[in-house]
Amino acid sequence: FQQLPSNPPGDSAIHVTAGNISGRSDALAAAAADWMRGGLLMHDLLRARGIPYFGVLQPNQYHSLSLKSRTFTDAERRVAFSDQSPFKEGAEKGYPLLEKALVEAKASRPEAHLLDGTHIFDAIPDAVYMDNCCHYTLKGNDVLADFIARAVDRKSTRLNSSHVSESRMPSSA
Repeated sequence: FQQLPSNPPGDSAIHVTAGNISGRSDALAAAAADWMRGGLLMHDLLRARGIPYFGVLQPNQYHSLSLKSRTFTDAERRVAFSDQSPFKEGAEKGYPLLEKALVEAKASRPEAHLLDGTHIFDAIPDAVYMDNCCHYTLKGNDVLADFIARAVDRKSTRLNSSHVSESRMPSSA
């Protein structure tokens, strides 16, 4: 997968055009609030049915670059960044608002399983981005999947240990 070229925009079912969001922090703040509200609504809907929901703010290369939190190889930098990307400005300006919304939601709704994955690639030396949008290489997908799986496993362990008072294993096991 790491050798695959980026998917040409014409092949996508979703078409994004670059818009000028300069001076539109109100729109980005509203989008961040809507994103978090949607995650909390999903949590509430599933919790009522006894199903845990895990909301994840995933990493984005433009956000990592603006924070200088990750070192990119020259090869990854050539693939992962473009000043013409319609996603660049929104990620650079919007991700801090998404992180803020996530922190506020976690403080007010600690029972919700909200995960900040924005920095999980910071210490990974391998290429994790495969295009200048937001898509991951196989390594990136593995790191993200492991991050989520650990969170689900921690929650499952707590749920199982708090609700099961005796072993369900047959005595012959």
